[in-house]
Amino acid sequence: MKIGSESRKNYSKDIGVRYGKRLDSFPKRIGITGSPATGKRSVGENLARVLGLEFLSINDYAIHLGYGKWKAKDFLVDIKRLRGAIKTENRIVSGHLLPYVVPDRDLDLILILRCSPMVLRKRYESRGYSEDKIRENIEAEAIGIIAEKCIHEYDSAKIAELDMSRIKNPMTAVIKILDIIIGKKRMSFGAIDWLSSARTPSDLERVLRGKYHTLNKTKKDN
Repeated sequence: MKIGSESRKNYSKDIGVRYGKRLDSFPKRIGITGSPATGKRSVGENLARVLGLEFLSINDYAIHLGYGKWKAKDFLVDIKRLRGAIKTENRIVSGHLLPYVVPDRDLDLILILRCSPMVLRKRYESRGYSEDKIRENIEAEAIGIIAEKCIHEYDSAKIAELDMSRIKNPMTAVIKILDIIIGKKRMSFGAIDWLSSARTPSDLERVLRGKYHTLNKTKKDN
């Protein structure tokens, strides 16, 4: 999910024309979360560049501080040590652990990136994930574990969900986020339900394996 320098210039020009001074009073403490491979880093880095904020990956930060340990190729973050330790002012903080380590008082806007389990399976396979890891992450996305955690940890008025299933260019998501920030697009949460299309137990099993056609029906809002 990367764009070339020429595309960046064009987008920057378009953003300047489209938003102008309406972005002068934007949230300075933004959190981005979601399942692995939903586009958190690419969207976060591009949004940070547009808004003039610093981008911080929670996982990279934890590795830098040594807050956790390596297990094979995965770094297991020590959530207790990291909780409340991340400074969020003038930053976009990104990671699937956001609701576990960054409290409500430290964020002005929380963006949850969602993605169809079917699309995620393809992304996970391309990353070389094991079948167990694929299944674990797909099940978590299908039942909305991160979204559910966010609603318990954060003020619902701060939360917005974006469906990334069809978005290939991160700047498309950035434009949607900017529209939310200036009030052109309403904050939407709770409209994404990957399980709603499962009519039978067999359908449900296929959804949880990422082998069932599940695309959010509320395209207009997400």
